[in-house]
Amino acid sequence: MPLATHTTIDGDVLDLSDLTAEEAAHLRKATALVMAALEAEDSESVVTWRDFNARFVHTTKNPVLRKTDGFVTRESWSHPLYQALYDLDVRLGIQQGKMRAPRHKRWLQDPRQDTFVPVSTIATQKDVQVKSVHKAIDRGDLIAHHGHFEDGRAGPKAGLMVSLNSAKGWKVRSRGPTSKTGPARRSPRRTARAS
Repeated sequence: MPLATHTTIDGDVLDLSDLTAEEAAHLRKATALVMAALEAEDSESVVTWRDFNARFVHTTKNPVLRKTDGFVTRESWSHPLYQALYDLDVRLGIQQGKMRAPRHKRWLQDPRQDTFVPVSTIATQKDVQVKSVHKAIDRGDLIAHHGHFEDGRAGPKAGLMVSLNSAKGWKVRSRGPTSKTGPARRSPRRTARAS
């Protein structure tokens, strides 16, 4: 199953669709290990925070850092694989008491959980036109992939399915009052005439 998204503890949704096969395999191993540790009674018996960091994040075994001989550059920092691994590292650090836990419990949720729905569903939920959703996808505000429903049925005609996690964080750009016929028009300015 291809990796689609990773939701960080901060609520950022990372698009993993462009990871290479090697990058995806590295992330799958790391995610499985951290999720097993988070579910274990003693997470350090699965993997210690320091060991995870050395084996998966800050190492040349990480395909992104191999290109930079293990150094974190702006380019590697902004790469979705590095961001996902860093997020997993933080989750494990919180679990093992190495980092302070945030007030919310999002760090306990599986970062891979996401649902993809048709563009029309997002348009209805956000009370916008389908065209607005497509523009948001083009801008990178929403993550979308061509695909199928979870039950295996083919997606809608256009085939675009949108990540619900990315839609949760999407702030619809308001352009003022609108109607189905277009933007609201101002009535002509009326001024009082002096007689």
